Amino acid sequence: MIKRCLLVSVITLLPALAMVAVAQAPVTLEYKYLKDQAISIRASMTGTGSVSVENVPNAPEGMVIPMTMTITSDGTQKVKEMLADGTAWILQTTDKMTMVQEIMGQKTEMTAVGGKVTKLLVNGQEADEQTKAKANPAETGLWGEDIEMRLDKTGRVMETKGKLWEYLQKIMPALDVGVLAEASTSASMGLPDHPIAVGESWKREYSKKVEVANAEPAEIGFVATFKLEGMEEVGGVQTAKIPFEQTFETTNLPMHMPKEQGAGGEQTTVNQMKMKSTGTLWFAPGKGQPVKAEMKLNLDMKMTSQMGDQTTPINLKMRNMTASMVFK
Repeated sequence: MIKRCLLVSVITLLPALAMVAVAQAPVTLEYKYLKDQAISIRASMTGTGSVSVENVPNAPEGMVIPMTMTITSDGTQKVKEMLADGTAWILQTTDKMTMVQEIMGQKTEMTAVGGKVTKLLVNGQEADEQTKAKANPAETGLWGEDIEMRLDKTGRVMETKGKLWEYLQKIMPALDVGVLAEASTSASMGLPDHPIAVGESWKREYSKKVEVANAEPAEIGFVATFKLEGMEEVGGVQTAKIPFEQTFETTNLPMHMPKEQGAGGEQTTVNQMKMKSTGTLWFAPGKGQPVKAEMKLNLDMKMTSQMGDQTTPINLKMRNMTASMVFK
């Protein structure tokens, strides 16, 4: 009788035991690139911060300038080329971007479509066409530029090209911009290089010391950790829920702003920068692509700007910055 009861109990529990086994089986998380595949991306970021400066003529001692910023963008990510080693060249374009920034009582609102500024308001007043033209990517060399990266199946950046990376390399010659690309991607999109079970974690990290002429060596590093928390349905799609944390730090990093960018050609040293972010990525293993990501960021940066004989210490803090991305 007892044996019969035990047998019935085991048979009754078999479906539940099978479900547990399936749930705990390792999952392969990897990007599945397809030639000419295009994904739309809606991104947003908002936060508050402050800038403090010293040694500024006619400015009060210890002046602290509060600021707020909100950015939303619609873009497209397209697979341009598939390579034999399984990597792929990815092109990211910003189709539309809106930015609202308020600093020292001045509110700036900007909208750009297709890489061209279509609206620029300063305290509610429309800027003239010449001012709007100077805000275009072709003039600033930074925002809104297309991003090209060669990625492997885990999302690791293998190679970069394009105007954005060329510009960053120009103003930060001591920095390998591939590291910056890798750090920004690892912040939320890094996947493991092996099947992973629920509850397991993985890590990405980088650390390097770079010799700089007539200055202390620059140090650059980041650590990103991820964990497969479980499986979750999002918008009818089965996804892997992946919380993550990242810290990105640099010290003694020299930057040179070209004169053609209207910055006077000053030399700036990032004495210390630390950015910490926490968030969650929802990744669809079946599709091999992310569904959405959310994160919170804090940034602390201490810089010294040298222009002629004038040395200006600058401290920048950004707090409670939130960012989100939705992929379709």
